[in-house]
Amino acid sequence: MSVENDVKNNVEQLCDGAKSAACEVRAGLKNVAGHSCSYIKDNPWAGVGAGAVVGLVIGFLLGKK
Repeated sequence: MSVENDVKNNVEQLCDGAKSAACEVRAGLKNVAGHSCSYIKDNPWAGVGAGAVVGLVIGFLLGKK
């Protein structure tokens, strides 16, 4: 039974670590999204250019079949 309890404890620790890491990532993404929104509002043509570049790259990759 000791091995089973050790495994359960390890799994619980891993789950807790994954949950806390996910929360940290979510907070970081919210921060980055806020900064990017304010940057795009200040420089709309940069957003248009970035969208065009991303669209071209995706189109190029999809068209390479």
